[in-house]
Amino acid sequence: STTTSSSKKKVIVVEPRRVAARSAAQRMANLLKEPLGTSVGYAIRGESKQSSNTSVLVVTDGVLLNMLRKDPELTGYDRVILDEFHERGIGSDTVLALLREVQLNYREEIQIVVMSATLLGSADGQDAGYEDDDDDDDVDGNNGDAEETTGIKLKRVLGGEASCNVLQSEGRQFPITIQHAGRASPRHAALFRDTKLLVSAMADAIEEGLMNAPEKGDILAFLPGQREINRAVRELESRGTFRDVDVFPLYGALPKA
Repeated sequence: STTTSSSKKKVIVVEPRRVAARSAAQRMANLLKEPLGTSVGYAIRGESKQSSNTSVLVVTDGVLLNMLRKDPELTGYDRVILDEFHERGIGSDTVLALLREVQLNYREEIQIVVMSATLLGSADGQDAGYEDDDDDDDVDGNNGDAEETTGIKLKRVLGGEASCNVLQSEGRQFPITIQHAGRASPRHAALFRDTKLLVSAMADAIEEGLMNAPEKGDILAFLPGQREINRAVRELESRGTFRDVDVFPLYGALPKA
């Protein structure tokens, strides 16, 4: 049977960052063995790769806000997936609120899927809900002194038990060993006040990790922002402790390779 582009079901996937949006779209296109912009495309600020055949469009929350501004009913799209929702911000929260307005007032059939590895906990909400054992009260958020978590609030916003299903995907898990840095590190408060101290402490931890690693591999180091990342790269390169190690920056504003 033939399906016209206007009647084909289309999906929007929302990623928290431009790098994630571009990478997710490229990964899905590779799995389909198609060029990017065919069945799967993306749209980020100042950059877009899609066509009339695109049925899965990966965007940032800012792009989706602009789409909702131009077309509040999201005509032509049947499902919106909010990925990595635990990385919440004003943009993602606003998108969710507007999508619920669309669903409740204009298009009851549109589906909202919120994905997170950590936000909700177990399928029944026990890991992310209340400490009290009264499950009936926990679901509705009416449990006296119990503190309502973000995961439980999210279920309630999406319609509660009657309308919001929780699906779990176990995925693949790999063994993890936690090792704490042996060198004395400054207190966290001092690190956030002094960028030079933060960069030095991070470089020390990376060097220690390279020396103690059981075998050759890679290190992924997280820093607050672009400035700290670039300074850490320069610090490691200036030390020259491991001349055979390549050091690369990674952040959202990097130009496309």
